[in-house]
Amino acid sequence: MDDPYLVSTPENVELRYTVAGLATRFFAALIDSIILAFLGFFILIVGLIFVAAGSGFGDTASLAILAVTLLLLFVLVFGYYIFFETVWRGQTPGKRALRLRVMRDDGLPLNFTASVIRNLIRFFDLLPGTYGFGVVAMFLNKRWKRLGDMAAGTVVIRDDVPQAPPQLQVLTTPHSRVEAAGMRATLSNREYELIREYLVRHRSLAPVARGRVGTQLSTIAEARTGLSRDGADPLTYLSKVAALHAAR
Repeated sequence: MDDPYLVSTPENVELRYTVAGLATRFFAALIDSIILAFLGFFILIVGLIFVAAGSGFGDTASLAILAVTLLLLFVLVFGYYIFFETVWRGQTPGKRALRLRVMRDDGLPLNFTASVIRNLIRFFDLLPGTYGFGVVAMFLNKRWKRLGDMAAGTVVIRDDVPQAPPQLQVLTTPHSRVEAAGMRATLSNREYELIREYLVRHRSLAPVARGRVGTQLSTIAEARTGLSRDGADPLTYLSKVAALHAAR
């Protein structure tokens, strides 16, 4: 079952997310586990081939190759999650397939440090086997957090609108750069992330919440940048502000 998750920001903007439940997280983890199994099997087979080839140079060479193989397997298991979650902003192939995303408790995108913490703690989640401790921890809190999420301050949400609207990818022309230079002030990183998250997820918000949040963010952006709304609706205005901010 998936539960609602509200994030209240210091700017008094309330963002609504849907927490991913056990079932969807299980299938996402299953996809990642299958990918890891294939990659691990490939590394193991290649490693054993080199071990056999290195046996002709003595036991030391074989042991060194075996050690490198085991190290690569360790890096694969932990680096897989950290790499994809960092590059894909909180997603792995399994999470992307199930439209899930890891974010920080305050609503900001997952960063490298938080990803490292949550995935290093994964070892304890796996104990005593098949995510035993992790599943127990998920049942004991309403946000379905495993131990790694608790340690890193993260939560897994549904990412029902994974693609940003086209407006974020336009307005980076020379004219937009001139207009951006006329902005009274730039957005803070947090303000930009809030606006971008709204643009990405506005379709998943209820109509009333979509209008209220869009109006609140537009008011914040107008006060910060000095760019007049000129009667534009929140989605159009915020898309322009975000694109101009990116063009600076």
